[in-house]
Amino acid sequence: MAVDKKSFFSSTAETFETANDTGEVDGRLVRRHYRLLDRRTSISLNPEEWEMLETVAQRENISLKALIGKIDEQRGENSVPSAVRIHLLAYWRQLADRHTPDT
Repeated sequence: MAVDKKSFFSSTAETFETANDTGEVDGRLVRRHYRLLDRRTSISLNPEEWEMLETVAQRENISLKALIGKIDEQRGENSVPSAVRIHLLAYWRQLADRHTPDT
């Protein structure tokens, strides 16, 4: 059975645990693979970060892949996972600022 590599690569996800220098498990990361601007990349985020990113995509009425592509285009020298985290912080900070009364 032939596998369409492009669609397979852009939709795969795996979960793995990371360990610190002493071998203790720090946490669980989820790695997802995407094709962005004709290159393959993998993004490892905590499950909660993926959940927040999916919420932002839904709120913006775009697909998760489109949101990641938008972040990738604007990321500058940051890695994709770092740019995603920065985008999430900025998004939720801006939303909080709009809903926080001035004191």
